[in-house]
Amino acid sequence: MRIGTWNLAGRGDARHLNLIATMDCDVLLLTEVSERLQVPAYDVHLGHLPMAPGRRWATVASRLPMSCLPDPHGASAMEDSASSVWGGDWNHALSGREWAGSAAGRSFLVAAVERLDLQVPTASLPHQLQGILSIDHVAVPDSWVVSVTHRHRALVGKTRLSDHDAYVVEASPRP
Repeated sequence: MRIGTWNLAGRGDARHLNLIATMDCDVLLLTEVSERLQVPAYDVHLGHLPMAPGRRWATVASRLPMSCLPDPHGASAMEDSASSVWGGDWNHALSGREWAGSAAGRSFLVAAVERLDLQVPTASLPHQLQGILSIDHVAVPDSWVVSVTHRHRALVGKTRLSDHDAYVVEASPRP
């Protein structure tokens, strides 16, 4: 399964859809999403709490059938699946220099990942700012095999599509 995450910064034009298409994900865990965003060939579940007029905190988009559950928090979107997959803009690097979050926030996230028996393959990928690790993450069950982790730069020429890059993890349950 290919799982991607991207903080769209409330934007969503043809250039954003093109980047999403190049990510070629089965499931997208998106943050700061325009309510107008339509992703062809995906079912979309917008989280229920707006972060600003016309923008939602979180969205799940899937090529796979979805059974949406009540969102556990206003800044989240949840979909039912057999295994826990967690992702989005966590605002914390999980090691190295902390730029956006706090030491306490990082400790809480690391403890939650451990408690939920998850691994975070995106933890060692770079942020778009030089010398900082990603704050956008995909976590999958610790028992899964991760075959791909990739950062997709959110650039068209020299124009940034968002202040975040996009990240993809390909993983599957152990046979």
